[in-house]
Amino acid sequence: MIYGSLRLEQMVAWQESHVWGIIVQPMAFILFLVASIAETKRVPFDVPEGESEIVAGYFLEYSGFKFGMFFMGEFLEVVTSAALIATLFFGGFDVPFILDQQGFHWGETRMVEAAQGTWFAGIANVLNSHVMVILFHVGAFLLKTLLLMWLSLMIRWTMPRFRYDQIMQLCWKKLLPLSLLNVLATGILVLAFPNW
Repeated sequence: MIYGSLRLEQMVAWQESHVWGIIVQPMAFILFLVASIAETKRVPFDVPEGESEIVAGYFLEYSGFKFGMFFMGEFLEVVTSAALIATLFFGGFDVPFILDQQGFHWGETRMVEAAQGTWFAGIANVLNSHVMVILFHVGAFLLKTLLLMWLSLMIRWTMPRFRYDQIMQLCWKKLLPLSLLNVLATGILVLAFPNW
């Protein structure tokens, strides 16, 4: 609702011109992060698998390459959810102080203009090349994705497994009402401030 689109590139463009999504929607970030951890069947939401109770959960009858493919699929879910969170809430490839066509800038001053006549001028020209700006964007997106993957794995390593009744209480009595309240509040704010 805030971005005005379901296209990921338009969401990133909105965040570039305004502010990152985590600042606008911190509650949505927390809810989406918890839901993505639950969807990827990570601890504390891995009740269907329960590795400590059985050897490999529902992968028990698989070994070798088949098990490796299932296990790789599990980790690809983590990578995909981290990339989606980085896009929705952390500006995707957006890096502060870098514009697509102009390179590094501080306010109205570009780094190339500020460095003219100094020893830094040659380095500034290389850093402001289009290829370097693209590399900074790709590196920023990969770094954000890696940090979110690390966060997901840290949660897995530090949280105990929930019981079924605890998961049901958390999901139905806390997360669902909070998400519906967040949607309602966001809708009211979007209607109240349509040109923001």
